[in-house]
Amino acid sequence: MKLFDEIPYLENDRIYLKRVDIQDTDVLKELTSNERVYRYLPTFLYEKQYEDMTEMISRLYGECFRNKESLILGVYLKKGNEFCGLAEYYGYKDHIHKISVGYRFLERQWGKGIAAETVSLMVGYLYGKTDIEIITASTMI
Repeated sequence: MKLFDEIPYLENDRIYLKRVDIQDTDVLKELTSNERVYRYLPTFLYEKQYEDMTEMISRLYGECFRNKESLILGVYLKKGNEFCGLAEYYGYKDHIHKISVGYRFLERQWGKGIAAETVSLMVGYLYGKTDIEIITASTMI
């Protein structure tokens, strides 16, 4: 299967990754307006291009997904269905079966091991369900 054939739902015992929903607009605004979260991240991230989070979500699985630019999933704690942040597949190179992975989380979710679990789910999906062979990630400090 190709990465952009579907929008996956991924889960383990504690978290799940799924399509971002309209009810997440307030918490997305909290995420995108936190300067500490985006301090070392590029300014061109998809969610940073829109002031209106409802518009961003409505376009996220249209043009962004259709053009295979990016696949962004919400990360949620199972306990309380609490939104934690975003997980992203980006930089897709179909001809060499390559993708990059990244994430950003609400500051209150830092230091809880959610990032490690998120990356594990993302990589497991890529190697277990898609034809991706090369995974990269960028670290900005």
